Amino acid sequence: MNLIELLRENCERLGRKPAFIEKGAATGYDAFYRRVRGLAAGLLARGIGAGDNVLVLMPLSLDLYASLCAVWAAGACVVVFDPSAGRKHVAACLEAIPAAAFVGSRQTLLLRLPYRPLRRIPRHFTPARLYASVAADFAIAPAEPDTPALITFTSGSTGLPKAIVRSHGFLLEQRAALTAALPYRRDDVDLAVLAVFTLVNLLEGVTTVLPDDSLRDIAKVNAGKLVRQMQSCGVTRITASPKLLEKLSVWALAHGKRLDQLRSVNIGGGPVYLDVLDTVAQATDPRAIRLVYGSSEAEPIAELPFSAITPEDRRSMQEGGGLLAGAPAAGVSLRIIAARAGPLTAGDLTPLAEGQWGEIAVAGRHVVRGYLNPAQDRLTKVPAGAVLWHRTGDCGFLDARGRLWLLGRVSQVLSTPRGPVFPFAVEGALRAKYRCLAAVCAVDGKPVLAVEPNSMTEHIRREYGSRFSVVTVKKIPLDRRHSSKVDYTALAGLVRRAKRNRADPE
Repeated sequence: MNLIELLRENCERLGRKPAFIEKGAATGYDAFYRRVRGLAAGLLARGIGAGDNVLVLMPLSLDLYASLCAVWAAGACVVVFDPSAGRKHVAACLEAIPAAAFVGSRQTLLLRLPYRPLRRIPRHFTPARLYASVAADFAIAPAEPDTPALITFTSGSTGLPKAIVRSHGFLLEQRAALTAALPYRRDDVDLAVLAVFTLVNLLEGVTTVLPDDSLRDIAKVNAGKLVRQMQSCGVTRITASPKLLEKLSVWALAHGKRLDQLRSVNIGGGPVYLDVLDTVAQATDPRAIRLVYGSSEAEPIAELPFSAITPEDRRSMQEGGGLLAGAPAAGVSLRIIAARAGPLTAGDLTPLAEGQWGEIAVAGRHVVRGYLNPAQDRLTKVPAGAVLWHRTGDCGFLDARGRLWLLGRVSQVLSTPRGPVFPFAVEGALRAKYRCLAAVCAVDGKPVLAVEPNSMTEHIRREYGSRFSVVTVKKIPLDRRHSSKVDYTALAGLVRRAKRNRADPE
């Protein structure tokens, strides 16, 4: 079934209940669906429908979500990517996925000027140009569970970006997994941060508030403006990166405010350290906080209520035991397997014993079964009878209670004479003890600890200098999307430059 059939049912049942609040104005479910139908009719009138890929690129807005839903209603497949990832990334994405049309805002349509692959897309429209009035008997295009609905791309941080295809059936399975892990209430009011959760909002019949401030660059977000909007719109729910939630919490605490109206605070999209959790817990109701671990290919994988973190768990994280992610989410099969390079077979999927570290492998109905290019499945997909396992590329271990602990990317584990060094273990301990931003990486085969300068730098140097070359860098480079994950490739380059230019001793 086309997932827009569920949206239509919601719209008929909910009528004028706000689907979106944008710039203080509410748009009811009925009005939103009229917008979707009009855009879908415009696509069909131009010959765009089943079998076509449509690039949708615009800021978080009512038009964005109406356009996404319209493409699905017309039976076509949405293609999205992050233009901030750079020209090389964009070119690779567009070369991999030819599109029949480009739907964007006036601003994003201008990207055709610098990006030649965008100019090759034959048709391009703003939603205003695309919209057409449509009769009440408009028919949603039929779809099978395996009909492609959404193509997104991995970041490409470890190579070329991979195209991930999600079908209508897959998106409905993902919705079921997310609502099981992060229960919804019909009277929720959610702040739109991550697109997949806004889709779930529409299918669950809750209200979504569109942020007045751009969230494209978390470092530039006006936290005060966003907090005031959340309070004025009665936001009760947010799912966001650790960095964004930390920023909102720090602003609230600095201005004598609390975010007590939030009854569901879900943190994911990057490693969640104790210092960030504690800051968020000071500004919100700690009982509302839940950690969510997942990836582009599998969301969610594990979840953990903040209230379930014990004093023993805290000590372990503070002493370098890694980051607790919680129990596997409903519908997920999870095991820790030996970390090996190259393709694996079913015989390599033997689960490791409790407490042993290895690569995290998952399977389930909401785990992507493959990439658009089957050649890219060799290193990540492992068939075992009727079950297809996905290698996440993350490493961790399961404790005696069956809970998952995260240690970092397998590719970033450092081999040293004293044994393996796990990024999240070292970085988590440093943040807990010294409240500083730091990261470990290998440079020219040697372990390096990079630290942002602070008053505790010399203490860190004395404590860790026997294990690492300790180097100060002006800023630890983070991912562009969530500003929460260390960009280890960029970090290694910074460290090399710092080593050449620094005046301070190791």
